[in-house]
Amino acid sequence: MEHELLPDWEACFSPDYLRRGEKYAAQGLVRDLAPCERGWTATVCGSESYRAFVPRRGSGTIASDASCTCPWFEKGHLCKHIAAVCIALESQRGGAGTSASSQAPLSLDELIAGADDRAVRELLARAAREDERLARRVRMTLSPPDAKEASRQLSAALSDIRRSYARRGFIDYRDALPFEHEYLDAIEGVTAPFMAAGDAKELFELADTVVARLRHVEIDDSDGFSSAAMAAVERLWDRAFESLGQRPNEVTGCIRQLVKRSAELAESASGHTFDEFISGEIDEYLARRFGDDGEQAEVMLELVRRRMERVPLPEGLGSDGGLGPDIVCDQAHCLRGQWFHAEFERSWGARLMARAMFARGDDALEVTRTVLEVSQSGDVLLQLSEMLVDAGRTDEAIGLLENQYRSGESTYDDARIGQRLRGLYRGVGDIERLSGLLEGLLMSAGGSWNGVSPAADLLGELRGLTPAAEWPLRRDELFGRMDSFEARCACLAAEGMADALMEEIEAGLAPLAEEGAGPYRAFRVLLENEKLLLKDHAPRVVEISRAHVERLMDGYASGRKAYQAAIKELDHLRGLPGGDGPAREVAEAWRAAYPRRRALMEELDKAGY
Repeated sequence: MEHELLPDWEACFSPDYLRRGEKYAAQGLVRDLAPCERGWTATVCGSESYRAFVPRRGSGTIASDASCTCPWFEKGHLCKHIAAVCIALESQRGGAGTSASSQAPLSLDELIAGADDRAVRELLARAAREDERLARRVRMTLSPPDAKEASRQLSAALSDIRRSYARRGFIDYRDALPFEHEYLDAIEGVTAPFMAAGDAKELFELADTVVARLRHVEIDDSDGFSSAAMAAVERLWDRAFESLGQRPNEVTGCIRQLVKRSAELAESASGHTFDEFISGEIDEYLARRFGDDGEQAEVMLELVRRRMERVPLPEGLGSDGGLGPDIVCDQAHCLRGQWFHAEFERSWGARLMARAMFARGDDALEVTRTVLEVSQSGDVLLQLSEMLVDAGRTDEAIGLLENQYRSGESTYDDARIGQRLRGLYRGVGDIERLSGLLEGLLMSAGGSWNGVSPAADLLGELRGLTPAAEWPLRRDELFGRMDSFEARCACLAAEGMADALMEEIEAGLAPLAEEGAGPYRAFRVLLENEKLLLKDHAPRVVEISRAHVERLMDGYASGRKAYQAAIKELDHLRGLPGGDGPAREVAEAWRAAYPRRRALMEELDKAGY
């Protein structure tokens, strides 16, 4: 197979990625390079190993057909691994052209393995003297582990990396991923020996160094640098806590230090980009790792208290977010935003408080009372109900949710609480209350979502709980009380009531001359239930579908994509029983009305009209 790429493949890559690809290829990190049906595959080994594919000439282009398993390529960018494979292929091709007996160049590992030890040391020393960053890396790698010196070197290295990428004081999105890779590589290179040794004090010291440097990073974070950097910090904390093992007092002391650090960052007025983010990540980490640890319940409750103190309810709003009488319109938006933030924080704290108190073994009802004083959000109520059920207090869980559930309300929290009650009633076999709940949920149910109707599901369960002789009367009474057009239609379809469903659709289509939401919603319901309606109402379905297609061109369709969408609807009409003739009539009408719309004429020709 020819080792021939497209002649302009280098133009697909930035200069930085070409340099990185050259470095990988020169170091022999392109392994298992082999031909395949459309090009070549290889494994590129760096901090991780990735599989890359490069197409040969005539089988595709680098920009559209090359691939790699690395995260950068998965985000839609060509990567240094693909560049490295291209360079390795060019290297092989160039070598093959100079001599029939020439061999592929030795990899970097092979060159080093065969070199004289003294020559390698001299080369390394000379290179380190010329490159301060390389010199620092050599010192960090070869020096005996010393946490204070390692922290100093790590701080300097991270500062250097940040300055080298922040050309205007800010790291642009185009440099974000290379910056992230180099930043994380530096952290890993310095901390690796300490991770192996597992000294908790040294690991916490190194983690503090990274956090201190992170505070000064200003970056377009669309690729998630901040989360990746904090994940590296959390690995240091994880190793430190693992090394402490079964020493709860020392663990508690370290947790308190992190809680204090979080509070300091949150209260900082320095304006550093990452302060608030890092504080939140510390809190989330502690809650995730120790929230259900009974031995650390006190310090978790201390974390909650500290966090609640930082977000008092804004003055002028009630506990439910309602505006006070003295609030003017200009203040309302700002105050509501503050209230939602405070409510989120209260909900977060209440859920952690519940976990800690249950883990400590507190009485379930006392936990419930205490937690509800902090927050009564849906998340808190659902978590408390689960904990009460786990504690064998199902009746209390039901009572808790019943006190908060407002039958017929359509808020997100009420719907979730209602569904949770539905499961609990089933579990205890309380048919009467389950039946009443289902009615309430049915009154607030909407239409279908991705083809699934919650209203039809609720109606089906309610039917199963009702004696067959009583069902028609109860069903009709429910339909009369339902406000949602989509939910009512979904229930009629579930009951197979095609005539009544068509009447609902006709009522929704009544303002057809006006382009309102009614006709669109009605036609969508017709499409969802087309199979049922075609049995007895095929002519009317065709007529409604034709009217819908005709409206698509009346002032709305403009441009090839719009024409293609309209003709797709026309094809659907043609596929209905008795729809072929009407579809062709519509097409002829379009040809007569819009003869100068060349793109429309071409699309009609393609579709066979």
